[in-house]
Amino acid sequence: MPGMPVNKGQVIAVMEDPALIQLQQDYLVAVSRLQYLQLEYDRQKN
Repeated sequence: MPGMPVNKGQVIAVMEDPALIQLQQDYLVAVSRLQYLQLEYDRQKN
């Protein structure tokens, strides 16, 4: 509510949109794949 005090670390909102969760999951998978492919590229280059 407007004007209420907020403490550090306190949850002030919860987002539960399935599309947002899917987007976050896709991002994490892409980052993981990028790291793997970078390691594989470096291995093959050597």
